[in-house]
Formats: sequence, C-alpha cells, structure tokens
Amino acid sequence: MKYCPAIVGLQLDEKSLAAIDNINDIHDVTKLGKITILIGQLLTIFAGNTVRTSGSGIRLIEDSLVWKTVSSDSSQTGWAITQTNWEYFFASFGSLEVYARRQIETIAGIEAYRTWNDPKQQSFWRAIHNGCKVK
Repeated sequence: MKYCPAIVGLQLDEKSLAAIDNINDIHDVTKLGKITILIGQLLTIFAGNTVRTSGSGIRLIEDSLVWKTVSSDSSQTGWAITQTNWEYFFASFGSLEVYARRQIETIAGIEAYRTWNDPKQQSFWRAIHNGCKVK
C-alpha cells in the first residue's frame, strides 16, 4: 500500500464531493451488511429455521415487534453451532470488503478520468484509486 501524497491547495468540485459522499455511503452499507450477516447467523444458531410455540424459537410477544429468541436446550444449540457453515459465514464478510473496495476503485477511477484538467484533483483520485494509506 502506498502512502497518500500531500496535495497542497486541493479544491474539490461538487462532483468530487458527491463522489466522496458515495464512498462514505459504501462504507456505511458495508457495516450494515456485516451486522445483518451476523444477526442472521446468530438467529440461525439460536432460533433455528422454524418458529416454535412451545417455549423455544422465535415468537411475537403481545402483538408487538419485540422478538424473543430462546433455544430449547443446550444440546440443540451445540448441534446448530457444529452444523453451521462457518466457511460461508466468513467468506461473506470478506466478500463485502472486496465488493466495497471495487466500488470505491471504480468511483475513484471515474473521478480521476473526469478531472484530467485539474492536476491536484486528479492526483487525489489516482491516490484513492491505487489504495493509498494515510500515515
């Protein structure tokens, strides 16, 4: 990873600022995706795939949106943990990062091409596209 260049007097135009907002949105969606995958995995382990009404699983409490997740016993939970495909779970986390990185590279590449007449902006976007690292 290269270090980011020091660009003195950089003035970003409106389209560049919008592109930075898009990049920030990508980071936010990636975080939300990780949380969603984690919650889904936990629900699969502790609640199972079915709704049980005999005191275990997921049930709606008093017609509200409050969900209660309880496993019927420790052996059922243990079995669910051993049967979970952890390889896919961790691969999905990694895939979110790869997807986010590719989207950011695409945005930065487009912006570097668009700002060909402004050397400072182009240098900024090329650095982002190449994955520079802030010291």
